[in-house]
Amino acid sequence: MPLDQADRSRGRHAATGRRVGQNGQRFTGAALVALDEHSTKLMYEFVGANPFNVRRYVATVRVSPVTDTGGSFVEWWAEFDADADAEADLVALFSNGVFADGIAGLRSHLEFGDRQSG
Repeated sequence: MPLDQADRSRGRHAATGRRVGQNGQRFTGAALVALDEHSTKLMYEFVGANPFNVRRYVATVRVSPVTDTGGSFVEWWAEFDADADAEADLVALFSNGVFADGIAGLRSHLEFGDRQSG
C-alpha cells in the first residue's frame, strides 16, 4: 500500500474502516497501523469511541503458510486497556466472537472464491 510523506511520518497507513459492533452499533475507527507484506502481517488500532468501551486497542493479524498441506495458519490477537472488571468478558468476546467469527468468515470467503474460479 503506497504511503504519502505525512503517513510515513506518523508511522501509519492511510486506511480506516467502518465496523459494526455488538448489537449492530456502527463506529468508524479502525486505522491500519502497519502492513508488512514480507511477514504477511498487519496491525490496526481503534481510534475514537468504540462499542467495546476499550481504551488503547491494537490488534495484529498474521498469516503463515502450512507447507505440508498448502494451507495457511491465521493468528489474530489484540492488546487493549479496559476496566479490570470487564477484562475477562472482553477477552472471551474478542477471542470467541470477533476473532473466531472473523477467521471463519475469511475461510468461507476464500473457499467460496476457490469454487468460483475453479
